[in-house]
Amino acid sequence: MSALPLKAVGVQKFEQVVFNAVKEEVRAGVLGLIEKEREGEEVDRELLKSVVKVCADGPLIGRFY
Repeated sequence: MSALPLKAVGVQKFEQVVFNAVKEEVRAGVLGLIEKEREGEEVDRELLKSVVKVCADGPLIGRFY
């Protein structure tokens, strides 16, 4: 029996404990900020960019959608 590498276990636990608990709220927040920006309101674009990058480029790619 071989154990998973530490990084894989860390990603797996992060997904189970943190990501799954907040992904719906994060998705709703991101979409809300995009809608506000389209309506002409100022939004924190750096925050939005960072959140999208984590969800799109990170080890959990594809699990956000």
